[in-house]
Amino acid sequence: TAVFELTIKPAYTNGLNNLHGGCAALIYDICTSAALMVIAREGFWEFVGVSRNLNVTYIRPVPCGTKVTILSEVVHAGQRLATIRGVMKTEDGKVVSTAEHTKVNLTNVLGKSQL
Repeated sequence: TAVFELTIKPAYTNGLNNLHGGCAALIYDICTSAALMVIAREGFWEFVGVSRNLNVTYIRPVPCGTKVTILSEVVHAGQRLATIRGVMKTEDGKVVSTAEHTKVNLTNVLGKSQL
Protein backbone atom coordinates (compact mmCIF):
# COMPACT_ATOMS: atom_id res chain seq x y z
CA THR A 1 0.00 0.00 0.00
CA ALA A 2 1.18 3.52 -0.80
CA VAL A 3 -0.40 6.83 0.23
CA PHE A 4 0.10 10.18 -1.51
CA GLU A 5 -1.18 13.70 -0.87
CA LEU A 6 -1.62 16.35 -3.53
CA THR A 7 -3.18 19.80 -3.81
CA ILE A 8 -4.92 20.35 -7.15
CA LYS A 9 -3.12 23.16 -9.01
CA PRO A 10 -4.52 25.26 -11.90
CA ALA A 11 -2.33 23.35 -14.38
CA TYR A 12 -4.20 20.13 -13.48
CA THR A 13 -7.67 21.52 -14.21
CA ASN A 14 -10.12 21.71 -17.10
CA GLY A 15 -12.18 24.67 -18.33
CA LEU A 16 -14.52 24.29 -15.35
CA ASN A 17 -11.58 24.72 -12.93
CA ASN A 18 -11.92 21.10 -11.75
CA LEU A 19 -9.34 18.32 -11.91
CA HIS A 20 -9.07 17.24 -15.56
CA GLY A 21 -9.97 13.58 -16.12
CA GLY A 22 -6.78 12.92 -18.08
CA CYS A 23 -4.71 14.44 -15.29
CA ALA A 24 -6.51 12.24 -12.75
CA ALA A 25 -5.61 9.20 -14.87
CA LEU A 26 -1.96 10.31 -14.95
CA ILE A 27 -1.97 10.73 -11.16
CA TYR A 28 -3.36 7.20 -10.77
CA ASP A 29 -0.79 5.82 -13.22
CA ILE A 30 2.03 7.24 -11.11
CA CYS A 31 0.58 6.42 -7.68
CA THR A 32 -0.52 2.87 -8.48
CA SER A 33 2.81 2.11 -10.16
CA ALA A 34 4.62 3.39 -7.08
CA ALA A 35 2.64 0.92 -4.96
CA LEU A 36 4.36 -1.88 -6.90
CA MET A 37 7.74 -0.51 -5.83
CA VAL A 38 6.90 -1.54 -2.26
CA ILE A 39 6.85 -5.24 -3.22
CA ALA A 40 9.49 -5.14 -6.00
CA ARG A 41 12.71 -7.08 -5.67
CA GLU A 42 15.31 -8.45 -8.06
CA GLY A 43 13.55 -10.64 -10.61
CA PHE A 44 10.07 -9.68 -9.36
CA TRP A 45 8.56 -6.43 -10.64
CA GLU A 46 11.93 -4.68 -10.41
CA PHE A 47 11.13 -2.50 -13.46
CA VAL A 48 7.49 -1.89 -12.35
CA GLY A 49 6.15 -3.13 -15.71
CA VAL A 50 3.98 -1.42 -18.30
CA SER A 51 0.29 -0.57 -18.26
CA ARG A 52 -2.14 -3.04 -19.77
CA ASN A 53 -5.31 -1.31 -18.63
CA LEU A 54 -6.13 1.76 -16.55
CA ASN A 55 -9.78 2.28 -15.70
CA VAL A 56 -10.80 5.42 -13.81
CA THR A 57 -14.29 6.01 -12.44
CA TYR A 58 -15.07 9.68 -11.77
CA ILE A 59 -17.55 10.18 -8.93
CA ARG A 60 -17.53 13.92 -8.20
CA PRO A 61 -15.60 17.01 -9.38
CA VAL A 62 -12.42 18.10 -7.61
CA PRO A 63 -12.10 21.91 -7.62
CA CYS A 64 -8.76 23.66 -7.96
CA GLY A 65 -7.09 24.09 -4.56
CA THR A 66 -8.57 20.91 -3.10
CA LYS A 67 -6.16 18.71 -1.15
CA VAL A 68 -6.62 15.03 -1.99
CA THR A 69 -5.20 11.77 -0.70
CA ILE A 70 -4.55 8.89 -3.10
CA LEU A 71 -4.45 5.41 -1.58
CA SER A 72 -2.95 2.71 -3.81
CA GLU A 73 -3.15 -0.97 -2.91
CA VAL A 74 -1.68 -3.95 -4.75
CA VAL A 75 -4.58 -6.39 -5.04
CA HIS A 76 -2.59 -9.08 -6.89
CA ALA A 77 0.98 -9.40 -8.15
CA GLY A 78 1.87 -12.58 -10.00
CA GLN A 79 4.88 -13.29 -12.18
CA ARG A 80 3.33 -11.63 -15.28
CA LEU A 81 0.35 -9.50 -14.22
CA ALA A 82 -0.47 -7.17 -11.34
CA THR A 83 -3.68 -5.41 -10.37
CA ILE A 84 -3.55 -2.27 -8.28
CA ARG A 85 -6.55 -0.39 -6.90
CA GLY A 86 -6.55 3.36 -6.27
CA VAL A 87 -8.93 5.63 -4.38
CA MET A 88 -8.80 9.43 -4.35
CA LYS A 89 -10.43 11.20 -1.38
CA THR A 90 -10.83 14.76 -0.20
CA GLU A 91 -9.75 15.84 3.28
CA ASP A 92 -13.27 15.25 4.60
CA GLY A 93 -13.13 11.62 3.40
CA LYS A 94 -15.34 11.93 0.32
CA VAL A 95 -14.33 9.58 -2.49
CA VAL A 96 -13.96 11.58 -5.70
CA SER A 97 -12.72 8.81 -8.01
CA THR A 98 -11.44 5.25 -8.07
CA ALA A 99 -9.10 3.37 -10.38
CA GLU A 100 -8.09 -0.14 -11.29
CA HIS A 101 -4.70 -0.51 -12.97
CA THR A 102 -3.46 -3.72 -14.56
CA LYS A 103 0.26 -3.95 -15.35
CA VAL A 104 2.43 -6.44 -17.24
CA ASN A 105 5.80 -7.44 -15.78
CA LEU A 106 8.73 -7.05 -18.19
CA THR A 107 11.49 -8.22 -15.84
CA ASN A 108 12.22 -11.37 -17.84
CA VAL A 109 11.93 -9.60 -21.21
CA LEU A 110 14.27 -6.77 -20.22
CA GLY A 111 16.73 -9.18 -18.66
CA LYS A 112 17.08 -11.09 -21.96
CA SER A 113 17.66 -8.12 -24.26
CA GLN A 114 19.97 -8.82 -27.19
CA LEU A 115 21.07 -5.19 -27.67
